[in-house]
Amino acid sequence: MKTLLIPVNFSGSSENIIQYAADFSCDTHVERIILLKSFYVSVYTQLLPSADFVQVSAEEIDEQRQQEVDKLKTLGHQLLKKCLPTIKIKTAISELPLLRAVHNVLVEEQADVVMIGTDKVLYENDAYISEQIIAIAKTSTRPVMIIPNHIRYKKIEEAVVPCDFAAISRLNAFKTYRDPAKWLHPKLLLLNVDAKQKHHEDDHTGNTGGYMMVVNASVSKTDYFYKREVDNLCGGTTYQFSAWIGNLLRYSDLSPPDIIFSIETTSGTVIQSYDTGLVTQRTSGFKWIQYAFNFTLPANTQNVIIKMTNNANGGAPANDLALDDITFRPYGPSLVAGFGASTTGTSITECAGQTKSYTLSATAPTGYTNPAYQWQVNTGSGWKDISGATKLSYTASPTTVGTYEYRLATAESTNISSESCRVVSNVLTITVDSAPTVTASSNTPVCTGNTLSLTASSGTTYSWTGPNGFTSTQQNPTISNITTAAAGDYKVTVTTGNCSASATTTVNVYAQPTANAGSDVTICEGDNTTLSASGGTGYSWSPTTGLSDPNIANPVASPTDTTTYTVTVSNSNACTATASVTVNVLQKPVAKATAYEEITQGQSVTLNGTAKGTAVTYYWTPNEYLSSDIVLHPVATPPEDITYTLHVVSGVGCGSEATADVFVRVYKAITIPNTFTPNSDGINDTWNITALDTYPESVTQVFDRYGGIVFKSIGYTKAWDGTYDNKRVATGTYYYIIDLKNGKKFSGWVLVVR
Repeated sequence: MKTLLIPVNFSGSSENIIQYAADFSCDTHVERIILLKSFYVSVYTQLLPSADFVQVSAEEIDEQRQQEVDKLKTLGHQLLKKCLPTIKIKTAISELPLLRAVHNVLVEEQADVVMIGTDKVLYENDAYISEQIIAIAKTSTRPVMIIPNHIRYKKIEEAVVPCDFAAISRLNAFKTYRDPAKWLHPKLLLLNVDAKQKHHEDDHTGNTGGYMMVVNASVSKTDYFYKREVDNLCGGTTYQFSAWIGNLLRYSDLSPPDIIFSIETTSGTVIQSYDTGLVTQRTSGFKWIQYAFNFTLPANTQNVIIKMTNNANGGAPANDLALDDITFRPYGPSLVAGFGASTTGTSITECAGQTKSYTLSATAPTGYTNPAYQWQVNTGSGWKDISGATKLSYTASPTTVGTYEYRLATAESTNISSESCRVVSNVLTITVDSAPTVTASSNTPVCTGNTLSLTASSGTTYSWTGPNGFTSTQQNPTISNITTAAAGDYKVTVTTGNCSASATTTVNVYAQPTANAGSDVTICEGDNTTLSASGGTGYSWSPTTGLSDPNIANPVASPTDTTTYTVTVSNSNACTATASVTVNVLQKPVAKATAYEEITQGQSVTLNGTAKGTAVTYYWTPNEYLSSDIVLHPVATPPEDITYTLHVVSGVGCGSEATADVFVRVYKAITIPNTFTPNSDGINDTWNITALDTYPESVTQVFDRYGGIVFKSIGYTKAWDGTYDNKRVATGTYYYIIDLKNGKKFSGWVLVVR
């Protein structure tokens, strides 16, 4: 998003929307903000009088418009102060109605969003925006943001979007807002609003992102809902068939689930089955329960079919369940492995390069006629048999960094090669950590009074020691306001896991120089002075403005304004100190004034003068027709054209007198009668407008009630005699516009009486 368009009306809601837009722009990619004010005036407002003949002159309308322009600029300056310096502020005043003005700016300025401030309680003058919000929002080609007056901006970090996943196609409506999502970067949380099920559960391991199976039973009993063929089995081996089951219903259950686990031959003959009984509803909360049974596979049988069937009817609400981790595995005697003779510890951690051998062992299980054994290892890519490791003990000697998992598998010797016939022990883990490569460094050499920074390579824990009894457990400690007693060797010991190593850095500390920049001086603007610094072997002045050479002890300074120069003094050990000196610059007198002013005879004008310089005085000449000749903004009331001069004089002897001229042009006042009687009686036969003939470029137009021109004159050398096209106009009211071509216009009505 690049451009915001904000219609304003200088009210309470406009003040709030300005603050909101400023805060909003800081969190988004706004590059430009346009403040729009509609100043729409109908042409009839100027031409036609009201019922009580009160006229609105063009001059009054221009004055009102200028007031609106000034207010808009002030509002723009306020917004500019609140925004980031990269954001551009533009103000626009339109003479179109508000709705058309908004549409025009959207097209011309390529605005991306319209932002409107409003409130249910209208402020004074709010109505012209508030009443058109719906029209703007419905017809705008860009998104419209409506900000109530009581709302303050807060960054949108997460947004919850409730929706019915059964009607997921309706989410296409979100495509309309893909652009706003790019400006605000919110996290959208889609909430499934489902009237039928009002709760949610994780899988039995507690994994929020895990998978499970949800079964909604049929009204009548049906065949299985889970079926799978398991092959490559070993006859005579004991297996376990299990699953985690939970009743989903919480408040009412007309028919709880009743699950039948069955083992069948591939031809459909049931070998063995198990009934869970009723999986009852738990009003206190959902709970996973594991159901399992063991069976021995008949001899010479390799493949079986495992099934799960719901033995209860469905309904509403009834027989809704969840299943997780359906498992079919060999189930043999317990096999416990450990390190050496111990079976209590199952994990060991060591360091690379410092490894040793570990004996893994297990106790011989009972229940097998002729057991066989196979040790396995997993380094992250799955379990693999270790060649030759076929006894109850095994010696492991891992050397490279990594995690090594070991376990012992056992089965009858005739079945040991089949994964589906093995029983495995618990897992033993050996973790080999990398030995840390330690480096220690510092910002040596350092100067007294500065900060020493020590740095160590990354690890888990740190232990520093050094001169003056220094110790620290931080990775990168610092010592502020260092002294020469802190010089010497600093040692750090870094530990990662169970591994540690050490490194040393040597620190040198040197004394600082004593800097002197001399005493403050005063000069006149345009003069110079020589600075003088001492205390070291090298010098660097700042700022460099006005200096002949910033890298010597005694540069010539010629600043144009009062400046404080700071010198950095260095010694042979590169240690530094600073000192400052101020050069006070007395400014020469400067006079400025608005060069040209216009008034009409009898009017006044305020002269706009400015005086700059150090300890200056000022006065105006000539002093005729002035309210005061010793102020910068006197009121002048001259009867005719005149030139005033502002004189500015230095009170401290810097520079000569400065002057600035103002020419005041005095126009003669015109008087416009509203009635004349062109009846040839020699009295008031023409529309005699006093002094209008002194404006040779003026344009005078007279209109009838239908807007037709009955008289037009450039200049007014001959007064209108009440005729049009050499014919007398009818008695009645006529309307005029007089443009003096000096920025002043007059409009009104004149009555022709015969």
